[in-house]
Formats: sequence, structure tokens, C-alpha cells
Amino acid sequence: MERQYKLKRLCAQLATDYDAPSLRSARLLVNAAILGLWIWLYRPLFDYLAVIFTRDDFRTNQIVLVGVVALIVVRRRKGV
Repeated sequence: MERQYKLKRLCAQLATDYDAPSLRSARLLVNAAILGLWIWLYRPLFDYLAVIFTRDDFRTNQIVLVGVVALIVVRRRKGV
């Protein structure tokens, strides 16, 4: 029983260490770097996407995409 208590206490300590502000800022920095690299990687496609987004047949897909994103946001806010 004492072993389980020590394990729970160790897990709780690791959880609080994981949420340290310096670690959060490091994760935020890494996430921003990854996002920047993705934008840089797909930069050549931006001109092509600008042409596609203005087409009429793509407009329906955009409306459906906005609806799906809205449903995802609503579900996340409800906690489902």
C-alpha cells in the first residue's frame, strides 16, 4: 500500500513539474516553430490556393468546411 502511495505522489509531482511555466513557454515556442516551418514549406502552394478559393464549385466546399469547424468548436466547448 505504501508503494502505491509513493507512486501516486511521484505522478502528482511529475504532473506539476510538467505544467511549469518555463516548460509551457518552451512548448509554445516549439509549436510556433513547427507552424512556421509548415507555412514556409507550403508557401509555394499559396498562389495555387488563391486561384482555387475563388472558383464557384469550391465555394460549396468552403461552406461545408466552415460548418464542420463550427460543429467541432461547439462540441469542444460542451466538453463532449
